[in-house]
Order: sequence, then structure tokens, then C-alpha cells
Amino acid sequence: MEDLFDTIAGLPIHPLVVHAAVVLLPLGALGLVAMVVKPALQERYGSLIMAVIVMGAGSAFVADQSGEALAARVGSPGEHEEWGERLVMSAMLLTVVALVWWIRQRRSQRSGSTAAGAGLLGGAAALLGVVVMGMALAAGHSGATAAWADRISASESKSATPTTSATKATSTSLTAAAVATHNSVSDCWTIVDGQVYDLTSWVGRHPGGEAPIESLCGQDGSAAFREQHGSQGEPNERLASFLLGPVAAS
Repeated sequence: MEDLFDTIAGLPIHPLVVHAAVVLLPLGALGLVAMVVKPALQERYGSLIMAVIVMGAGSAFVADQSGEALAARVGSPGEHEEWGERLVMSAMLLTVVALVWWIRQRRSQRSGSTAAGAGLLGGAAALLGVVVMGMALAAGHSGATAAWADRISASESKSATPTTSATKATSTSLTAAAVATHNSVSDCWTIVDGQVYDLTSWVGRHPGGEAPIESLCGQDGSAAFREQHGSQGEPNERLASFLLGPVAAS
């Protein structure tokens, strides 16, 4: 399954399709709420709104599957992955409820009668629409945070004055013993392949949560880092941005 949703034309599928999900689902959900509140819109826009919801749910499913394939390459995005899974389930439920409500509405309009329970079902569909809009927003925001927060922070730090990490590196001998003293999330150094890195600013921004980074603080994290990321480009480039220098002899 992951191979099917992995790449297309050499590019990961996830960033190509995820925007469709976070745009189509809120639009479809908003249109659904509008139809429930104002039934006159059903005749003119009902088919279009239902099509948008179905396409949005399909896009969310593909985004979820392709996201898993991308995570296998570059590491888990943490919170974004969780919101993506929730969005898929809620989008599928919204699609089913919305279609049942809409079909019953159309049948009742043709027969000139009122469908039993139509108001309750319409209210449930509208409520689900609001929930999906919120989840799409959360999924989109967490994804943008995972992809760009550290890069924006890194670009800002380059134009700033020398960081505390740089000051520490020039004033402290980078021995294994010195690294061992920086063993907390508020002061986290680690060694990877004979190089010392200050991960303090990265602990709270790591997509997989603080725990994986906290376990490296004050330690030689070479084995753990290579086991998780190997030679993956993006994680290694990010790690390089926290370099202090080579380990010095004790």
C-alpha cells in the first residue's frame, strides 16, 4: 500500500495531494452547513457540494496513505500524523451522513412529502461539517509547522547575533565528559558520529515529540540517530544546523 502512494515522477505524493484535502473538505463542509440552514440552496448547489465533499474525503485518504509512505522516508511528523488520521475518519463519516441526508431530501422533494427525521439527520450532518472544518485546519497547521517551523527558526538564527550554543562551543572543551553535563531538555547536547550537537532549541520542535531527543541528551546518540534516520537527507541536514564541533580528547 505504501509503495502505491509513495512517489510520482520522483516526487512524494503527500505534499501534492494534501492541499486538496485541507481545501476541499472545509469548502464542502461549509456548503453543507449552508444547505442545512437554507434548504433553498439544495436544488442549485446540492450536487456540486456533495461532489466536493466526496473528492475532499478521497483526497484525505490518499494524503493519509502517502503521508505514511513519506514518514517511512523522513521520519514521523508527530502531531500532524495524528490529526491526519482523525481527519480521514471524520471525513468518511461526514461523507456517509451527508449523502444519506441529501438523497433523502431529494426524494422527499420529488414526492412532496417531508422525510422522517430529516431535521435531526441534517443537524448531525451540519455538526459533523463543523468538526471536519476544525480538524482540517488543525491538520493543515500541524503539517505546516512540521515542515517549516524549524527552517524559519534556522533562517532567523543565521541573521541574529551568535547564539548561546556558539558561545558555549567556544568557551567549553567539547569532550565527552563536557557533553555529559548537558543532559536535560533545557540544555541538551549529544554526540553523533564524533561530532557534538546542541539540540536544546530542537527538543520542543521535534515532530516526533520530546522523548526521542531527550534520550540523546548528554549521550552518544550515534546509534539511535542512525537507526531512526540512517542517511536520510532532511534529518541529517537539520542535525548539521546544530553542530558545535568535533569531540575533543579527554
